Amino acid sequence: MYLIISCLLLGLVVIISSCEKEEIIIEEITISVEDAYDDGVYVLNPEPEILGNLQIKIWPSYTSFRSRIEVDNRLQSPIGFILRSKEDEAFVYYEKKYIKAEGSTESGDVSAIPLDKQLSLTIVVYNSTVSYAFVEIIEALGLDYWNSIEDYKDNLQTIYQRFLVLEK
Repeated sequence: MYLIISCLLLGLVVIISSCEKEEIIIEEITISVEDAYDDGVYVLNPEPEILGNLQIKIWPSYTSFRSRIEVDNRLQSPIGFILRSKEDEAFVYYEKKYIKAEGSTESGDVSAIPLDKQLSLTIVVYNSTVSYAFVEIIEALGLDYWNSIEDYKDNLQTIYQRFLVLEK
């Protein structure tokens, strides 16, 4: 009896692990952003194909040495967000691994964000059922969050990889 149950469980594991999971496509798009109103604010408005339903505001010259960023999540799912240098991805300007869904806004003062340089923006849209505990589990495992997030595709809807240039 034990042998039969073991064989059935093994067969089930083989069948489940051989099923192909839907791949999340990371499409790299470069976006040029201008200070449309000449007020020192660079705004990326919601565009479903580009950023999903997010609005991102960047004040590159908030003070002489600091910039400010604001992320307004209008999606029905929580997100993770990181903005870093494209040349040196170890240099992070702003990072928030978990922003709640539907109208949650996160902001903060960050290292000075340069104009006319490419920035790397990654947005992870979690499944609507994912809580902050997901982020804590990845960190508890000692993994580099942003480099290991794709290993947890069952918890993700989409990953947006975009490159930004804030134009003078």
